[in-house]
Amino acid sequence: MLYLDFLFLQAPSYIYEEYAAQLDQISNVNRTKFAAMTIYLDSVVNSLVSSLQSVGMWNNTVFVYASDNGGDTPYIGYGNNWPKRGSKASLFDGGIKVPAFIHSPLLPASSRGITYNNLMHATDWLPTLIEGVLDRGDLLSSSKISGSARQRQGLDGVNQWSHMLSGGGEYSTDSPRGEIMVNLDYLDEVHRWQGYDTAAIIVGSWKLILNERNETNWPVPGSTPIAWDSKSSARYNYLFDLQDDPDECINLYDEYPDTVRS
Repeated sequence: MLYLDFLFLQAPSYIYEEYAAQLDQISNVNRTKFAAMTIYLDSVVNSLVSSLQSVGMWNNTVFVYASDNGGDTPYIGYGNNWPKRGSKASLFDGGIKVPAFIHSPLLPASSRGITYNNLMHATDWLPTLIEGVLDRGDLLSSSKISGSARQRQGLDGVNQWSHMLSGGGEYSTDSPRGEIMVNLDYLDEVHRWQGYDTAAIIVGSWKLILNERNETNWPVPGSTPIAWDSKSSARYNYLFDLQDDPDECINLYDEYPDTVRS
């Protein structure tokens, strides 16, 4: 497994210069940087795949491509999460729901080209790849942890591999994961005690967010970025039904107090 992480703001200038001719129609300098790093990442992935093929390892490789967070929409040109609400570092889906894909010669023909929409958390990749792909769940267990085989793993993640291969609808009842603990922070951005928790959890199609800033805009690509005060103390609570309202437009927090308490 090779983990590639690109922080485009710190990329050397020659990367921008190399693709300048392809990107001269983009007037936004930050968007130009973003586009240059995307092209560069594509070339690195191509080199990686080509190298694996040249040494005869590609046919035994499972390639996973996944983002770590949504685009940083408060800054002009640094990505966009439309039509999702929110941005990087927020608890709205624009900040936490990201695209990913799996490519491998090992995938059965029936699984190629399908889309998997069930709930999945970043912690699920470990058991999915080790227990699901390699069939080595024993590597994740510990004799020092009491309880069932699942409990002995001591993992937050669950194996999603067999469900991925068969697809699966969003919030389906047979999903291996029924909820996601999105985040729980008692410190602010500069690690000071807030005096309250900023948190979010997804249970089925319900999503509860506590003490989050109100990012009210859903900007379309190329539009004016979201404007909000990073030092603002204004925080709000939200409840969304993601099945009926996937873009988090309708706050049901006051309408369903029993669901909030649950």
